Amino acid sequence: MKKVVATKKKILFVINSLECGGAEKSLVSLLPLLDPGRYDIDIMVFKKGGEFEIFLPGNCRILTPGGYLDRDLALGAMLRQGRLGDLWIRLSAALRLKLNTWRGSRRAHEAEILWPIVTSAVPRAVGRYDTAVAFGQGAPTYYVADKVDAPNKVAWINIDTVKARYSKRFNTPYYDRYQTIVPVSDGLAVILEREYRFEQQRLRTIYDIINPDFIREMSRQGGGLPPGNGCRILTIGRLVEQKGYDIALAAAAILKGRGIDFHWYVIGEGALRGELERGIAASELTECFTLLGVQVNPYGQLKECDIYAQTSRFEGFCLTLAEARIFQKPLVSTNFTVVTNQIRHGENGLIAEMNGASVADALERLIRDAGLRDRLIEATGRDRIDNVETELPKIEALLSA
Repeated sequence: MKKVVATKKKILFVINSLECGGAEKSLVSLLPLLDPGRYDIDIMVFKKGGEFEIFLPGNCRILTPGGYLDRDLALGAMLRQGRLGDLWIRLSAALRLKLNTWRGSRRAHEAEILWPIVTSAVPRAVGRYDTAVAFGQGAPTYYVADKVDAPNKVAWINIDTVKARYSKRFNTPYYDRYQTIVPVSDGLAVILEREYRFEQQRLRTIYDIINPDFIREMSRQGGGLPPGNGCRILTIGRLVEQKGYDIALAAAAILKGRGIDFHWYVIGEGALRGELERGIAASELTECFTLLGVQVNPYGQLKECDIYAQTSRFEGFCLTLAEARIFQKPLVSTNFTVVTNQIRHGENGLIAEMNGASVADALERLIRDAGLRDRLIEATGRDRIDNVETELPKIEALLSA
């Protein structure tokens, strides 16, 4: 009797890039756990060269969609190659984006402006997949809906789409073409259900994969924090408005004014670097607030800090908070919508209001009260953070549908 060999499922993940970020880290943490004997996996990125590409397992093939979404193609190259249609689209998109921020206020999300303009110049994905996963809102969601042939489509949502100013009217027709919607926390599931009225059978909460053993091993390979005086505060995240670094700078200025001895380090890169550097200089924080740039492996620094601070305006889950909990760090966070999925105020961390004064008060309280720090550390040590056993089977069930 012949042995029946199961056919491997052909899977496509679509993500903007594999640059340093929470969603990107979540994906590269997941992929090595998927059995290469069960899945053929393609990863489509709109921009190649991200720092996390080195973490892709050998059985994963990395693709780009080509066409207009070849973001690295400069205007001059388009002109030399005679790609006048793409050149016109690029200029039209730039004009629409400029008009969108006219007078300093953003009217629509950038992805919602760009997709209707560029979609005609974006080729369809080659071949057919069993399951296609849009690993993030915006362009990956629109691409999988419009350009991928797959009977099973999964939309992974890792941000509060309301606070991120995604339009329900624009996005609903795209989400209607997905079999499953995956929020990355229970709090985010409540937000999405309230905003989009998704049917319960389509909504499945799956938390970002957190593997403490892997993270602790990485911390032994990574470098430590630079020298600095006083309490070492650390924040990790892209230098973008969402992460609330203006709140962090305001809090740092207040702490300095109160004579608190501290050094605040930030790991991440982004469009706001110049603005933040000017803010650091203007507030005379150069000696106690340092932008460290991108760190592919930030876990050595995370292990060494005294307090982990998160000043985000919104999140879908906040993977960096979970990683700080692995090292049992005292936590201070702003009160973004889903923060209570991880922090119990006064028990395993402190939740502050979304302003510099409140964050400074919470940090000062932790810095001055060693007993409170010890109680928070002890409580975090009792938390169950490893979720591979609970979340991986949910993902495998989606991919095998």
